[in-house]
Amino acid sequence: MKRVRLASYDSQKHDTGNKFQLVLSIMDLPKEVFVIILLKLSVRSIISCKCVCKTWLNLISSPQFFRLHMAQARTSLLFRDGDYYVAEPEDGRDLDFKYCWCETKCNRSYCCASCNIRMSSKLKCPMRKTRVMLSNQDDQYSNVSFDKYTRLINSCNGLVCLAESSDDGHGAIYNPTTGEFIILPQTLNNHENVTLFRVSGLGFNPKNNDYKVIRIVQWNDGSVEAEVHKVGTNSWKSVGSVPHSAVRLVFSTYLGGALHWAHDTYMKMATRSIISLDLDNDKFESHPMPPINGKETSVGVFGGCLCICGLHWKENLNYIDVWVMKKNGDWESWTKMFSIKVHDRFPVRGFGYYLPIYSSNGALLLYRITHRVLLYYDQGWMDVKHVRCRDFYGFQVICHTPTLISLRDIVTRENM
Repeated sequence: MKRVRLASYDSQKHDTGNKFQLVLSIMDLPKEVFVIILLKLSVRSIISCKCVCKTWLNLISSPQFFRLHMAQARTSLLFRDGDYYVAEPEDGRDLDFKYCWCETKCNRSYCCASCNIRMSSKLKCPMRKTRVMLSNQDDQYSNVSFDKYTRLINSCNGLVCLAESSDDGHGAIYNPTTGEFIILPQTLNNHENVTLFRVSGLGFNPKNNDYKVIRIVQWNDGSVEAEVHKVGTNSWKSVGSVPHSAVRLVFSTYLGGALHWAHDTYMKMATRSIISLDLDNDKFESHPMPPINGKETSVGVFGGCLCICGLHWKENLNYIDVWVMKKNGDWESWTKMFSIKVHDRFPVRGFGYYLPIYSSNGALLLYRITHRVLLYYDQGWMDVKHVRCRDFYGFQVICHTPTLISLRDIVTRENM
């Protein structure tokens, strides 16, 4: 049987006197072996390989390769500093700081050089002084420029949701790997009657391969409703009224076809809940929180399960309680995993949001909003470390998994 080559390149025969020596090329490898080699490359190297030839381009652009890459892609962190740049950690390696002893040996307030988060590249924010690079929307939206401070909302399947801090409805969906982005359309409602548009999260509906953005709208009369935008369209759909306190639906987490928020109302425990938006039917559900201490809570993912963190004050120290839903979808399966003792570095009593942004092998990385710092807690060692980010002093950070998927394919519904 004749071998099927990856391309039309022929192996070359070199005359070495009376014998011919067959020189093989990478094109002679079986397709399965070649795919394995590609998957071991960095994302940027894979993108460069698309420029080699049409055969490689078609292979790397195929839905099958997208799925294989996403299944083994390493989760990293995506940073956004005050200079309108986004950066990713070096080489996309797993983060592990438990072997750093600088706080005990050097008596310093941050980790040593061996475990600092180093940035390999900086990606300019796509929403600043630029036009839409990719859009299927009307021209009136394709000329929108963004000069104000933008926020990282969340990341879903490698796509990042960005929004302006002014809550005026301007936002974008961005793929840091490919550099593509889509400006979110304006609402069809009358802006004069609206006091706030707050982009609250990006999620994915696996049943029909739709990416959706949720936005909270507050009207002049005080009423609040939610709108959903399906990426690739040019409109928003109202999904009904929500409680007034829903304007506080921030720090979203995507898991299992739904977006989740901690509905923290600063009231009694009985009134606090976890709000979920099912991205299949666009319906909100309210679930009771576990009996967690602290008024300021946030949700995240720990070991593939939904988790919730809350800060409280006890015995002159701040503690972060971490609860995990052992069985996703079972709201009775909440289990308290651990309580993290935060030393007097931040003496404010029981105040501040700690966002669980990354977990690996029983360890948890938390981001404190009010002080813009990272805490690393290892469950096995029961130790807390304050992680330093070089050249970053006022930053945002979210969990992020790089993806090769093109926003153009999402818009045109190709290769999905």
